[in-house]
Amino acid sequence: MEYVMENLHVNLLAELEQDVANVPDCMMRAFEVTDSDMQTAGLSSSGCTACCCLLRQEKAFAERVLYTAHIGDARAVLCRKGLAVRLTGASDHKATFSDEARRVVEAGGTIYNERVNGMLAISRAFGDFQLKAPAFANDIVSNVPEVSSTLVSDGAREPRRCSSMSGGASETGPLNTGG
Repeated sequence: MEYVMENLHVNLLAELEQDVANVPDCMMRAFEVTDSDMQTAGLSSSGCTACCCLLRQEKAFAERVLYTAHIGDARAVLCRKGLAVRLTGASDHKATFSDEARRVVEAGGTIYNERVNGMLAISRAFGDFQLKAPAFANDIVSNVPEVSSTLVSDGAREPRRCSSMSGGASETGPLNTGG
């Protein structure tokens, strides 16, 4: 966990220096680089989840955009009008969620006792290299974050997946913190 705290933001800044126009891709690459660097550094016996946010003025939208990326059950929450609004989408990347379970099985893993290969309750994380290549042909536990964005003006609008910003898809529905 300490490695991610000390390096994820550094890797994100390095990615932004290379491609300032595409924040979602930079966030995804920063997560990948951080995970790869952990493995290279020999930090193979542990894992962690993470969430990072980046607030930026976007010319294309003439507004500020809050980008959020997360893996695992780490969350970002925005307080608006006294209510907590979850920014990290509806998924905690739990092994029991159908989309995540399908991805795990397609990568060659199993869901046993509500855990990835009977070991890990979440399906996306930094580290946990016993569930990633080269131990397996594919990464059963993924380091690919879910990235979303929220337009921020006088009041935050509902979060939407980054793909909807360029593709014109509709915003996601109302979110809550669950229970």
